[in-house]
Amino acid sequence: MNKKYILLILIFVLIVFGGWFILFKDKNETNINLNEDLPQNKITKLKDIKNPDLVFDLDLSGQKLDSFPDEIFNLIYLKKLNLADNQISFLPPEINRLTNLEEFNMENNQLSGTLPAEIGVWKKLKVLDVSGNNLTGIPAEIGNLAGLATLDYNNNKLTSLPQEIENLTGLRYLFLSNNEFTRVPEQLKKMTNLKTLNLAGNRISREELLDLQSILKDTNIIY
Repeated sequence: MNKKYILLILIFVLIVFGGWFILFKDKNETNINLNEDLPQNKITKLKDIKNPDLVFDLDLSGQKLDSFPDEIFNLIYLKKLNLADNQISFLPPEINRLTNLEEFNMENNQLSGTLPAEIGVWKKLKVLDVSGNNLTGIPAEIGNLAGLATLDYNNNKLTSLPQEIENLTGLRYLFLSNNEFTRVPEQLKKMTNLKTLNLAGNRISREELLDLQSILKDTNIIY
């Protein structure tokens, strides 16, 4: 075999090997924690993500954010999003682009009113944590989240639940402590698949809570 063919073979091998190396390297860009991976805590670093389609887990907790970063909307395959401990007061309707979300954490922000109806497209969502906000209601679209297993509304200002919450037959953990309930919501009496229900810190009489426990016999009710 002459030197020309040997050289061509070597070039071919180098190209293939280099391609696999780049592919493998890019595949690792799946989990980003702003505190560790994006130096100087600059939110603008999100714009430098080379392969947004390969980002599945993003932690932006405790970054003093006062608005939902637009750059997140490019991460359409995102599965876990942590925005806890910020100062975000509004979720834009564009959140409906994040259709692959499985876990969404907005604990300890400044949300008020209700979450936007667009959350209804999150059919894969398993965990929703909006505890520690100023939310006064839960949108009817919550009933569309058939895969939801954990719903955390602790430390808000809820006084009632939407009828549609009864559709969450897969829900196992429902946290409603430290809200403003004065009566046991009737919807809870039909949620017999719950494993844990937290109603501590509300103004519900002990008699009503004991009555609820007699109905939800297999549920651990905290009060």
